[in-house]
Parts: sequence; structure tokens; C-alpha cells
Amino acid sequence: MMQRKKIDHLLRAAASVTGHRTFVLVGSTVVLLRCKNIPADMLMTPEADLYVPDIPDQDDVSDAIEGSIGQG
Repeated sequence: MMQRKKIDHLLRAAASVTGHRTFVLVGSTVVLLRCKNIPADMLMTPEADLYVPDIPDQDDVSDAIEGSIGQG
């Protein structure tokens, strides 16, 4: 179950791995940050997708995040 505290942890971990401080969240996880009283079935998503904006090579940063944090 995805919760705000898990998203916060994910962002801190991604910042630590990449050295970047700005990330863009994509997909249903964004709703968790923007809304209150979210239906329980929306919280069941096991993942959050993110990327670092405005960098020339997204693949390197994606690989670093996936390799260090990965799924789960």
C-alpha cells in the first residue's frame, strides 16, 4: 500500500542516490500528494514512477535509482 510517508522516503532515497533534489512524480501516485480522503483501492498501487527534469541523460539517473532503490 502506497502512503505519503513512503513517497517521502522514496524521494529522500532518490535524492541521496542521484544528488538531485527535484523530481517529477508520474501516474496515480501524484493523487496521494494532492488529495485527501483517497479511496482505499487507489492506495493499493505498489509503485511510484519518478524522473529528474531537465537533465540530458535520463537513462543514467534512472539506472542509478533502479539499481539502488529498485522495486519495493
